Amino acid sequence: MSFKEIKNMLRMINIDMNDIYAYRLFKECDRSNNDRLEEHEIEEFCTRLMERPELEEIFHRYSGEDCVLSAEELREFLHDQGEEATTQRATDIIQTYELNERARQHNLMMLDGFMMYLLSSAGNILSQAHTEIYQDMSQPLCHYFISSSHNTYLTDNQIGGASSTEAYIRALMKGCRCVELDCWEGSNGEPIIYHGHTLTSKILFRDVIVSIRDYAFKHSSYPLILSLENHCGLEQQSIMARHMKSILGDMLLTQPLDGDVPKQLPSPEQLKWKILVKGKKLPDGKSDLDRVNFIPNPEEESISSLQEIKPLQAKDAIQISRELSDVVVYCRAVPFQSLSSALRNQQSNEMSSFSERKARKLIKESGNQFVRYNARHLSRIYPQGLKVNSSNYSPQEMWNAGCQLVALNFQTPGAEMDLNDGRFSVNGRCGYVLKPAFLRNTQSSFDPETPGRRAGQRPVALTIKLYWLFMARVKAV
Repeated sequence: MSFKEIKNMLRMINIDMNDIYAYRLFKECDRSNNDRLEEHEIEEFCTRLMERPELEEIFHRYSGEDCVLSAEELREFLHDQGEEATTQRATDIIQTYELNERARQHNLMMLDGFMMYLLSSAGNILSQAHTEIYQDMSQPLCHYFISSSHNTYLTDNQIGGASSTEAYIRALMKGCRCVELDCWEGSNGEPIIYHGHTLTSKILFRDVIVSIRDYAFKHSSYPLILSLENHCGLEQQSIMARHMKSILGDMLLTQPLDGDVPKQLPSPEQLKWKILVKGKKLPDGKSDLDRVNFIPNPEEESISSLQEIKPLQAKDAIQISRELSDVVVYCRAVPFQSLSSALRNQQSNEMSSFSERKARKLIKESGNQFVRYNARHLSRIYPQGLKVNSSNYSPQEMWNAGCQLVALNFQTPGAEMDLNDGRFSVNGRCGYVLKPAFLRNTQSSFDPETPGRRAGQRPVALTIKLYWLFMARVKAV
């Protein structure tokens, strides 16, 4: 297997890994030095991939020279961890997690069983009560952080990577509740999805919608938002709308729940099992024949301006077909003018998108206003288009301002995606997490740039001691 084939294998079994680390491990296992791993080398790669030296260190510390944990030794470990430390508790753990039947019969635990225990939900720092839906799901959509993906169709970088419906499936099965569809004119009258003006491969819009239909609610029953970046002409826009209606059927929301746009957005509970479309919408009373043009806002669009990429064409100043406009209900994309203007005039069903650079500028210059804006309206943040390797920004600074749809490249593992996974590991991993009360208040005094200035509140410093890692380091010293 080549390194590329190894990477594909890891993706198939849902292992995201830093490319530099993976390649280093690949080269270390390539004993024949031919840039391919043979059978025994693949086995070594997988074995080393699963190694947890810090857990092995703990095991050997308590098991002694015989490298087997007795119930009494496991009880000692539980005591040191501040857990329920009885011989019966230790026995129950052995009987539940030990893989070797003979060891179980003698009430003993080997290394594999010990690791199985520590890596199970029993060893998870997350409260088990939070693995189910426990938050209030009846508040407006804008009151929740919403797990969001950028360039969802990509399996690799945004210049020459492959596009695949599988990428949508992976994101949805991770609890993602907002996926992006970059839609372009295709041959034979069928719209396509890819990263425009680049070498990324193309997939049919219709095939993506079929995958979304099949997987939209397998992991979460709460609403899914389709963020359309539309570069199609009127005819193929209408085809997009027809595909969504015919394939998604009743799942697609095409009318306000109560027949009219309310003063505030509906809740995730009200929108259960529904798919919402985010896109531009014709003004009331206008038809596509009225030639209403929408000029792309450079702060909204995520197209790179690298020399290798063609400049925007005149047709990128697009018109909107009535059919496509009609499927946009609660997520109407509008150009952003200013926070003061938006707070005065923007309706509840209107939202804007911001590049990470623009969002940081708003946070720095008008942090409190941005918090108040996000208490009323949805906002979507996306990575800078010039990031050739599809790297991510830190989502935390955007969440601190109450931004809901903080879109990341799910195909790019790293600390940023780890933060995202942590944020959405609670509330049943449903993709919706209720924002703190001070980020839901339209009169909030909170400013993410100066958190200590909020009346009656002060920042709290949280110190965490990682005892396991600490013990391993002490011995190494």
